[in-house]
Amino acid sequence: KLFTHTLFTQVFKFASVGVLNTILDAVLYFALTRWLGFAAVPLIAKAISYTAGIVNSYVWNRSWTFKSTTSAKKSFLPFVLTNLFAIGINGLGMHLCLNILRFHEAFSFLLATAITFVWTFTTSKLVVFAERSVQKP
Repeated sequence: KLFTHTLFTQVFKFASVGVLNTILDAVLYFALTRWLGFAAVPLIAKAISYTAGIVNSYVWNRSWTFKSTTSAKKSFLPFVLTNLFAIGINGLGMHLCLNILRFHEAFSFLLATAITFVWTFTTSKLVVFAERSVQKP
């Protein structure tokens, strides 16, 4: 089966963590751009707010979504690298939607987040938190 119960559960949990991350991301982004002087540099505000979500995401997805037994020592760097790339995807998506396509800011935010969701779930499942069996000689 392509879409097993385990995969469905992981997608649901990952999405739930993502909702929490998105709320954290949005609140911090809008606080930075509206009240903390980052209105002229929304891309920097977005990078900061998204990074806060990365820390939250690592903790919850490692322990709850994927129940990974991979050590933090082995999974944290790939997770950070995956999410640094995701910041680029997210920021570029936000920039393209806002400045090229001229979409509304809230819609741009949601679209950039959706694109990033696909990237981070796939790489988290298949690379970062993948349980690899070690074959002994």
